Amino acid sequence: ADLRQVLDFIASFAGINVTYDRDATIDRPVAISLSGVTLEDALNHLMTMNQLSYKVLSEQSIFIFPDTPAKHLQYDEQVIQTFYVSHGDPTELVALLTALVRLPGIAVQPIIQANKTSNTIVVRGTPDVVGIIARLIEQNDKPRAEIVIDVQILEVNRTRARQYGLNLSDYALGGLYSPEFEPGTDPTG
Repeated sequence: ADLRQVLDFIASFAGINVTYDRDATIDRPVAISLSGVTLEDALNHLMTMNQLSYKVLSEQSIFIFPDTPAKHLQYDEQVIQTFYVSHGDPTELVALLTALVRLPGIAVQPIIQANKTSNTIVVRGTPDVVGIIARLIEQNDKPRAEIVIDVQILEVNRTRARQYGLNLSDYALGGLYSPEFEPGTDPTG
């Protein structure tokens, strides 16, 4: 059957309205068996097979357009969100996000910009991609690990220490360690 006929049948069966972009080629024949699948799965199969995509306009309407980056840029919803960075460096986070999120399969590439003076990251993209970026920022905006060592250096006068009953020389260890001689042997003889 013709793709338009299949889509019209699905639309009448599901009770939805379907509109088409003027560049969508829907007059090609398709052969598909759709038993036991949801409406969303059926639409996704048809769209993938025919290089098309759809946008939900309301509970009762969808819009079908060619699956090209230019059409996605034209029809996909985009949001702009500012993320405040508490612990990390915004430029380092932007480099990480750019490496992870800019994939060739994404139709609308997100735009990620760091603002070092206000310690923020501004992102423009589709709501799904911005949600992924939000989780990545949350997971990577952690305080740097640190180790705290408390060291006290005390200076004690020997005569005062002996006066109070401390003889530190009794606790001193002495020994000679050499890689040439075994412990307990005399290196001189």
